Amino acid sequence: MDKKRRDRIQLPPGFDLAGPGAPEPMRLPTPQHAPEPAAATDAPVPPPTHSPSEVPAPESATVGCPSRRRRGVLWFLWRMLLGLIRLALTAALVMGLIGGASYFIVKSYVGGPEVQVPNVLGVTVEEALEKAKTANLFLELDRREFSEAVGRGNIMAQAPAPGVKVKQRTPIRIVVSDGSVRVRVPNVVGLTEIKAGVAVRSVPNADLDIAEPVARAYSPTVKRGDVIAQDPPAGVPIIRGARIKILVSLGPYPADYNMPDLRHRTVQEARAVLGAMQLTLGEVREVERPGAARGVILDHHPGPGSRVSPGAAIALTIASGLEPAPQP
Repeated sequence: MDKKRRDRIQLPPGFDLAGPGAPEPMRLPTPQHAPEPAAATDAPVPPPTHSPSEVPAPESATVGCPSRRRRGVLWFLWRMLLGLIRLALTAALVMGLIGGASYFIVKSYVGGPEVQVPNVLGVTVEEALEKAKTANLFLELDRREFSEAVGRGNIMAQAPAPGVKVKQRTPIRIVVSDGSVRVRVPNVVGLTEIKAGVAVRSVPNADLDIAEPVARAYSPTVKRGDVIAQDPPAGVPIIRGARIKILVSLGPYPADYNMPDLRHRTVQEARAVLGAMQLTLGEVREVERPGAARGVILDHHPGPGSRVSPGAAIALTIASGLEPAPQP
């Protein structure tokens, strides 16, 4: 037991805490004026005082010192600050590399020697590409326009102008011609309807076609199915995408006849008359007619005196002959 404990414990006389053979304990000098013992009272006894070297460690030291916790927080903040500094340095390094690469790329395009812009007016796009490639330039299509002076597919305008000095890899903006806004109408008169449509649609870069519906008319001189006339006429300039009207022949005018009277004739006689007039026998219907002989024509359509054309069908009404004639 330590000295503090022995000082605070009162031992009986003759009792040695160390036991036999223990070394003689060091004794403190006896004070000259020993204080009288205090009277027993109900007041609380103050805790014993200790020397500065004997002050017990505070209870909080066993749990966690505030200064130690403060140092832990400061260490954590320091580590976080170092991490942020490393992140900022890494980002700055990456951005520097990107900026340097961009600088050299831009310098390779913007800087460098100057070249003279070639003249690509009036040539095809393929020829212009070769010229631009030779000068270390490239083409860039601006738009397409109709032109009466420049053929379809050729270049009608460029920027920068020919002869201007520019940096290498500079684009040359071009305007390509779509050809004339008008085309010539082909001649389709005398062609068949099918061949006329093929001829109209075959005009290059014109988008022409035959107007619908197609008009038709009889013609004593133009064969059936051939084109009699067209609108607009052949050779007239017409806007791209227009439609051409044509008139197709139905052949010669048909010969009209006055329908003869076939009543009271037999079907065989009517067939002979109709054949001579290029008419055909149509429907034959039987009806009962008192006193009429079987097979006799009672009526027909078209009727007698009507105008008929070759190929028309004539319907007949004949007597069945089943009802006897009335007695006088």
